[in-house]
Amino acid sequence: MAAPQIAGLLRLGAPALIERLGDRKRFCLATFLLSALLLLVLPWVCAPGRLPSPGWSLAALILLWCLITCASTCPGGSLVVVGRGGAAAIRGRFLGWRERWVMAGEATAAIAAGLFVWRVQQLYPSLPKWIPYGVAAGSGPV
Repeated sequence: MAAPQIAGLLRLGAPALIERLGDRKRFCLATFLLSALLLLVLPWVCAPGRLPSPGWSLAALILLWCLITCASTCPGGSLVVVGRGGAAAIRGRFLGWRERWVMAGEATAAIAAGLFVWRVQQLYPSLPKWIPYGVAAGSGPV
């Protein structure tokens, strides 16, 4: 539950990373693509039986999820940098508006993923429980 807030601290360091790279667009694109790639790989790496033990699978899941969270929150820092050019009143409204819509999207995605997993488990009770969770995780940033 604390992961989004902890990863949100990366927004403080994002301006320094952008300054080193020299291009906000390239930084945002790279971190979005990295997040999507890690999200795509997660179900296959963490599938039961793929790693030597369940402990390794859990460790891989936690590590990949932390990396995904970090990669997906870093572009938010670039918005702070972009917002430095405008007036403070506009910047505050813009960032507040953006956060409101991001939160609405996250809530909608979480509810949809939960309903999907529940329904698949109802329709296919013999299906291993990790498969619908893997599909939900691989389909988008839930």
